Amino acid sequence: MLHCMRTTLLLADDVYKRAKHLAVDQGRTLTSVFEEALRDYLYKRASSQSFSIREVAAGDGGMLVEADQVKRVLADEDVERDLGGAP
Repeated sequence: MLHCMRTTLLLADDVYKRAKHLAVDQGRTLTSVFEEALRDYLYKRASSQSFSIREVAAGDGGMLVEADQVKRVLADEDVERDLGGAP
């Protein structure tokens, strides 16, 4: 079952008009245009939250994992997820 929240938004006239034209041009509802835009914004904001990765070694002479290497793996997983593949 799909759960939806009905709400009222106050928008600048130009934002509304541009979104309405986009919806008509793409054969979509205005709701779907706003929902997609908000989802994209929230996803980008969440994924841009900065975090740091420390370089650590496990035990005496353990394997060192470099922070840049971990960041590359995480970025690759993000790309695969965005393309619909499994990480």
